Amino acid sequence: ESILISGGLSVEVCSGFNHGGECYVYSKSQKSLPSSIRNKITSYAVDGDGNADFYDDEDDNNGNIIILQ
Repeated sequence: ESILISGGLSVEVCSGFNHGGECYVYSKSQKSLPSSIRNKITSYAVDGDGNADFYDDEDDNNGNIIILQ
């Protein structure tokens, strides 16, 4: 698995449902994920300003993108 991030976004990916299990936060693209999370992502959250503040409800309409592969 890899993660493509652009536009100043951050993403929290977790191995358990509803952000449980092992979680990682990324603010830059990742060509390869650690084996502890690779092929195990069941939940994720995206933050629009790149500061990984997943509890602040911000709207960001600047053409940002995150792709989980």
